[in-house]
Amino acid sequence: MSAKGLVNANQQRRLATGLRMLRHDVTALASFPEVTRPGEAANAIRTLAARIVPTVEALEASLGLPPERPVPAGRRVAAMAEVWANRLADLHARNLRAYGKVHPELAAALDERLDTLVGLLEELAQAGTRLPSR
Repeated sequence: MSAKGLVNANQQRRLATGLRMLRHDVTALASFPEVTRPGEAANAIRTLAARIVPTVEALEASLGLPPERPVPAGRRVAAMAEVWANRLADLHARNLRAYGKVHPELAAALDERLDTLVGLLEELAQAGTRLPSR
């Protein structure tokens, strides 16, 4: 299904940045020494990477994203910071219940510090958007 025309220019940039960074990161996995070795786990990673890359490319094409251009440093910084901010937000004490009983004092010792890091990462993302495009 084609989704061309469903996103504006700003949405295209946002999607292109995330999808291209994902594609480049997954492609880079193939060069990890642990992944180039024989073995069931390494083979599974190579197989999945080989499926993910064309899936990303098909999504990019269906959205009519502009041709590949290097992702400017500012957008890379912002995207990386946003990913980590989301990952850290998920580490609050209440979300750790799935991994076992949570100590009653963990939230007080952990959550505020995580929130501080998330705030710093959000500032980093904003700073990244102020870097020159070229």
